[in-house]
Amino acid sequence: MKKILLTVVCLGLTSLYAQTYTTTANATAQSKNEACSQALQNAKVLAMEEAGTLVFSNFTATTSVVNKKVSKSNQHELITTALGVAKLKNKHEEVKVTPEYQFVCNVKATFSIDEDELTQTLKETLQKQQEEKKLQGYFQAEGYSEENQSRYRAFTSATMIAQRNLLEMIEGADLSSLTTVEKGKIKKDNIGRLLNGTLRGAEVVKKEYDPRTKSAHVVLRVKKKKVADALDLGLE
Repeated sequence: MKKILLTVVCLGLTSLYAQTYTTTANATAQSKNEACSQALQNAKVLAMEEAGTLVFSNFTATTSVVNKKVSKSNQHELITTALGVAKLKNKHEEVKVTPEYQFVCNVKATFSIDEDELTQTLKETLQKQQEEKKLQGYFQAEGYSEENQSRYRAFTSATMIAQRNLLEMIEGADLSSLTTVEKGKIKKDNIGRLLNGTLRGAEVVKKEYDPRTKSAHVVLRVKKKKVADALDLGLE
């Protein structure tokens, strides 16, 4: 087996408040650069997970956006989105070529990780995940009024357009997946009647008036469960 030995050392600046973590990882690819790049990425993930062990152990106490411990599966997902927190101090690469002409790169790397920065980054990422998850339980639509209208007329117009767009979104959704259909299929011509009151009670997410253009922007949302309840009650 033909072997190629390559050593690379990189030096970088380290934060006074950061901790250093040294990890080893490997990867196999069609080229040396690709193999070493992936191996370095794997080493960085390991370093971040090591730094994250302490962060996650105290996560419930350090953030108000979570009321229970972060699951193991989500920990890894959070870590991989925060890789920029790890700063490379130095690395040592060893590369060999297999008989199948694959490059195998083994990397030993040292990273500088500021745990306060990591904690803040994980908090922000987790909060964003939770906000996105919450929105998955809603239908949401927006409406824009025409320009050169009074505040009242602009808001009225934008709200009506948002309601119409919300209704079209609901009609285009797989409504059968939201309801328990026991006596037949949902009739499309009944949807508007059933949801009329539901849409009027939709939550206002955003309501803005632009005095420069004299136009309004309104964003409405309604819980999918509320839609499902309205449809179930209206089934014949």
